[in-house]
Amino acid sequence: MFKRNQIEAGLDNEINNLLEIMEPQLKYTDDYKAMVDQLAKLYELRKGRRVSADVMATIAANLAGIIVLMNHERAHVIASKAFGLVKKIA
Repeated sequence: MFKRNQIEAGLDNEINNLLEIMEPQLKYTDDYKAMVDQLAKLYELRKGRRVSADVMATIAANLAGIIVLMNHERAHVIASKAFGLVKKIA
């Protein structure tokens, strides 16, 4: 499996190669536009996909709800439909 540093180094290498190929090209041609699109995609990949704070808050709220229900069920019996409410609550 690739490590994060290897992936970033590979992306940097591809970006540099593409920039070298783009330099002698005539601007405003279809080939140049396609290269610019590829360059934008490479930069997006290099930036990486981070999980937003909203998604993390939703995950934390769902986990907290599940933990609360499980702890309550340990002390008191809850109908099996209680876990169906976790998604509706959060």
